[in-house]
Amino acid sequence: MSFAGVRSPFPTTAGLARISLNQAVLTPPDSLLLGSVTAKRKLVVFADYECPPCRHEWPIIEAAFARQKGDMAVYYRQFPLTTLHPHALESARIAETAKVNGHYLTIHQELLNLPLSGKRLKLVSKLAGKAPSIDQERVVTQQIERDIDLGLALGVAGTPSMYFVDGDEVYKATSLDFLAK
Repeated sequence: MSFAGVRSPFPTTAGLARISLNQAVLTPPDSLLLGSVTAKRKLVVFADYECPPCRHEWPIIEAAFARQKGDMAVYYRQFPLTTLHPHALESARIAETAKVNGHYLTIHQELLNLPLSGKRLKLVSKLAGKAPSIDQERVVTQQIERDIDLGLALGVAGTPSMYFVDGDEVYKATSLDFLAK
């Protein structure tokens, strides 16, 4: 099936709207969660670890990634909705600290799959590894701010918000229908 002249890697293009955007803005290597930076197809997710729809949709994204057999990458961009979720920013900081310490995927899974509370976050924070140095803390803060700023510039108003990159084409995902089997 083709969409705007591009062969879709998925059986349906429902839920995709083509946008004009340089894909490199969406997919910096330091936001890679699953797959390879050289993958042609990339899913970029702006999300909040405490967001119920983000938690619900993550298994769908993982399953789609597994079906692609290495032809897809998933980028996770921090977009904590602090007015709705009291642990959102702390969760984002823990995830970014884990990235600095080489434990990003493990901590990402912990944050999405378990109920979040102050006590729970303290435990996950310990699993994330040593506390970042002042310079690393600055990097963590800048990463989160960069993701939020980009999300706001793109008009992200809620989470999850997703973008799909297929080669040079960028699409705003309006639903997860395009990830269907």
